[in-house]
Amino acid sequence: MKIIKYNAPEELFSSFRCLESASFLQNFDVEIVENYSTHKELATLAKVDGMAAQDNGRLVCFFDIGQLFHQHKLWLKCLPRVKPFYSVRCNGNEALLQILNRLGLSFECKSKAEIESVMKVGVSPEEILYANPCKTAKQIQHAMMCSVRKIVFDNEDELYKVKRLFPTAELILRINVSDPTTAVLPRNLNFGCDPEIEGPSLLILALLLDLKVIGISFHVGSNCDDGTLYAKAIAQSRRLFDYAAGLGHKMRLLDIGGGFPGQNAAKFQTIAEAVNRGLEEHFPIDSGVDVLAEPGRFYAEKAFTLCCTVIARRTVPANQITKNEADRNLFGFTYCINDGVYGSFNCILCDTGKPVPSVLKVCMRSLFAL
Repeated sequence: MKIIKYNAPEELFSSFRCLESASFLQNFDVEIVENYSTHKELATLAKVDGMAAQDNGRLVCFFDIGQLFHQHKLWLKCLPRVKPFYSVRCNGNEALLQILNRLGLSFECKSKAEIESVMKVGVSPEEILYANPCKTAKQIQHAMMCSVRKIVFDNEDELYKVKRLFPTAELILRINVSDPTTAVLPRNLNFGCDPEIEGPSLLILALLLDLKVIGISFHVGSNCDDGTLYAKAIAQSRRLFDYAAGLGHKMRLLDIGGGFPGQNAAKFQTIAEAVNRGLEEHFPIDSGVDVLAEPGRFYAEKAFTLCCTVIARRTVPANQITKNEADRNLFGFTYCINDGVYGSFNCILCDTGKPVPSVLKVCMRSLFAL
């Protein structure tokens, strides 16, 4: 991996230099690159030390620390009240986790392996949210042994497991708020209880089991364009907050989930405005409620560029590519690269990713930057 600085603003330059000299970077197979301005320069960098050599089939990933700082600065500007808990499953690169930890982020984990990966880089258990609402007994025991107390749930069975294995946990109720028509990839089709029917009964059961519920969690879905959906979800959460408080639960945390766009700053700002309006109306600053979110792609998407190698090509009828029968008598080309959907491009199968390649020329050989 190459760690680079790309047009980082002057006020961040000193921070970058500190990271460049930080001893923890010596633990990674990285090279610090001061600047680049074009994809062709990336290709030149990729050639260094044979990192992108076709002979060994290795991939080169460029990590732009300057871009990561830009994203964090944008988050702090647009959502000053919302503490980011980085979603580790988005990109669990150890260098990225190290830097996010040093920037003061907390972390959202969904597995034992993710918890161990963030604790390895020095994250304290208090800064970890275990956001998987359906865990095995061993996973709950592991959370207890690691002192990861903030745990999400959305069903009765989970409450009984927590009562038996980790009764001192601080529980957060996950509710279903997503609208499949507004989220590109809805996250609540599998997780989250019905806030009107199941939510109240789960809060009552937690009280009967003498378990501590401290907050409400929701996720509107990945790449949701509609900021009003966040506002509606915040309003729903307020009603459950009041109901839970009436039962005797000491509610102090609201988790507004993830799905924030990383490539489109204007879209993110529009969503942030809707979130801030919803918080001001239902959870004002003097309410005593801490607000957190689970951004993943927002931080990682623009900060990483992958360089890979074209290893084969085929000449095919153009209509196989364009899906237009009028192109049947034309020729087109398909290219095979040294990565795929079961590697770096799993976003094509599991998410909404549509990587756009850029051709790079290095010593008469072609690479693609994605």
